Amino acid sequence: MKRLLFISFLYLFYFQNAATAQDQFKLCDGVRTMPYYHPDITNTLNFYDIKKHFRADYPEAKFKKLSSNSGLIAIQFKINCKGEVGDYRLQQCDLNYRLTEMDTAITDYFMSKTKELKDWNLGKDENGLIVNSHKFYSFRIVNGVLTEILPK
Repeated sequence: MKRLLFISFLYLFYFQNAATAQDQFKLCDGVRTMPYYHPDITNTLNFYDIKKHFRADYPEAKFKKLSSNSGLIAIQFKINCKGEVGDYRLQQCDLNYRLTEMDTAITDYFMSKTKELKDWNLGKDENGLIVNSHKFYSFRIVNGVLTEILPK
């Protein structure tokens, strides 16, 4: 049941997300744009290092004191065929997968840490052609404590 709720949350996130501040990012013209689940976009860092990146200076003590400090935060972004990143979008829900808003200190932290990630490997389709791609990270926070980072 929880898996179904999480999948529903991702569906809402993918189709009904609210854009954050936009930059001059553009997808490449004449190139396919693949959905977030294909191809598997990776960073030059491995997932262990990415987890360390998000946890390195996570202000847990500060976030424990905030009133709206539990829920799931998902950040989606796009990577164009040149490896440029942009079009960041943020979606939040409570631990029961209902849309909510967490404290902006927490969401700002994850947005800025996500934007710090550089050096994305270019996505390729089944024919080996470089494509525009989507990527997302989801963070589970319980009473200010970062308990999980997805996808694994």
